[in-house]
Amino acid sequence: MRWARICPRSTRRISPRPARPLARRHPELRPAEVIETFTAIFLRVQRAWATGRWEDARPHLTDPLFSAHRLQLAQHAAQGLKNHVEDVNVLNVTVVKITHDPYYESITARIEARMRDWTTNAEGRVVGGSEAKPRIFSEYWTFVRAQGQPFTEPNPELCPSCSAPLDRVNEGGVCGYCGTKLSAAERAWVLGAITQDETYSG
Repeated sequence: MRWARICPRSTRRISPRPARPLARRHPELRPAEVIETFTAIFLRVQRAWATGRWEDARPHLTDPLFSAHRLQLAQHAAQGLKNHVEDVNVLNVTVVKITHDPYYESITARIEARMRDWTTNAEGRVVGGSEAKPRIFSEYWTFVRAQGQPFTEPNPELCPSCSAPLDRVNEGGVCGYCGTKLSAAERAWVLGAITQDETYSG
């Protein structure tokens, strides 16, 4: 059972032992599909951050995480700062931790990516990062989902309830077409935490 993938050049993987209890609870589990879902969410969140349309990431984030990053964007705007993210490429996704309790399951994945990442001030001058030189980084993203759900994952670009595009989602994470709360872990995998590589302790 492979839990490392995305870049064709990647050969990283972990021991299948942590995944076996999850596979026993979910015989329909296809690890590659789960990792592809996490990758799609990662790219959608990066795109929402780069465009300043943070609401586009709303369906995939828990309420606290969405609010914390929205506050950070507001602070940047108040200081005349804008963070630019372009040419995002996922190099590797490795599942490093799988846990569950009577209510929720969680999967932590180390996501390695390459992107151009820089910050400009109100005058358009670069004050951080590099507009020309890509950087490679890794972060630990923890996704949560309610117990008792089938492990097959809906298309992260569509509402899991009515299959409408996610272009009418309010700040409460509710689909504007059918009224379903999308950011609830009872319906799909949602991102609950982002931990920097240097601070992750497992």
